[in-house]
Amino acid sequence: MKILHITSWYPHNENWKEALFIQRHIESLESIDGIQQKVIHLNVSPGKLNYVKRKAPRIAHYLLNIPINKWFLIELITFFLISIALIRHRVNSYDIVNFHVAYPNLTFWHWIKWLIKPKVIINEHWSAYHFNFGLKKPPPRIRRIFQNQIPVIAVSKALLSDIRRFSKANFNGFVVPNVVDTSIFKNDPSVKREHKRFFMVAQWKAPKKPLLVIQAFQLFLNSYNQANLIIGGYGPMLDKMKELVNHLELGSNIHFVGALEPKEIAHEMNRATSYIHCSDYETFSVVCAEALCCGCPVIASRVGGIPEFVNEHNGILVNKNSVMAFNDALHESISKEFSVKSLQDFSTEGVGKKYYHILNEIH
Repeated sequence: MKILHITSWYPHNENWKEALFIQRHIESLESIDGIQQKVIHLNVSPGKLNYVKRKAPRIAHYLLNIPINKWFLIELITFFLISIALIRHRVNSYDIVNFHVAYPNLTFWHWIKWLIKPKVIINEHWSAYHFNFGLKKPPPRIRRIFQNQIPVIAVSKALLSDIRRFSKANFNGFVVPNVVDTSIFKNDPSVKREHKRFFMVAQWKAPKKPLLVIQAFQLFLNSYNQANLIIGGYGPMLDKMKELVNHLELGSNIHFVGALEPKEIAHEMNRATSYIHCSDYETFSVVCAEALCCGCPVIASRVGGIPEFVNEHNGILVNKNSVMAFNDALHESISKEFSVKSLQDFSTEGVGKKYYHILNEIH
């Protein structure tokens, strides 16, 4: 099977961490015999005028920045670039064309479709549908993308539901979870799990709610003053987090360890009593899946796709994002016996098989 992947987001020289989850999804198919793949990474964004064109045997990058932040103009330029790319890369020599993240690449599907004979599928990861793209009335042309009966793969049932609600469309939907690198994120018996040691890590920005966790941990320390919270990561919220810890004089119990490499994150997850994740929404939450793969129970907000793999056996789902609710969850975690077993298969091979089965069914 020959698959052409077209994506707005993908790791590249200017940002090698961009959308690693999309790269891992695509690479998961490499474990299947007979798969041939090509990736077109095409993105039009507002910014200082710049164009990057870079080609390799299996991937082509077309990255355009324009000094105008107008949605319709970006959509229109994207349409022209995609049309040219489809022709140059001989789209009709493929069996499947897989668009990763539908907007803006498929805004003008009613024109693009005449260029494409192979079966088409959308692979969706974006939380924008849950938040209506930050608008009271998103442009109808975004909704129309999903009203064309193109099958959709999403990383969770929750995201599929959000897209259906947003688009008011009843398309054929499938779920393929994100990939966890289980060669790194695994239970390490050589690492001792430490009692009352908690861990959280993220790129600290909305919809994450780390300040709430810090306040909850302050209350928790009234009962367990020897407990520790290890915080890794980076992002725009980090300074406020440090200010709050200093203000509450929690520096002897809450420790910031900065940006961590995957192996360092896995090591912390193997040491921790529980992993904590407070957020207003998650399409999936790879980091929670990574914690479970390390045998670390998860304390997380009951939002988005998290309840689809975090349950009463392997963690605690917090119904309300409040200081008291997370304080209660921390207390419960101390006495509760968890069984972090019988997980979904988040490995590259497991996800690849599920992904391929769906593509083959559509083909």
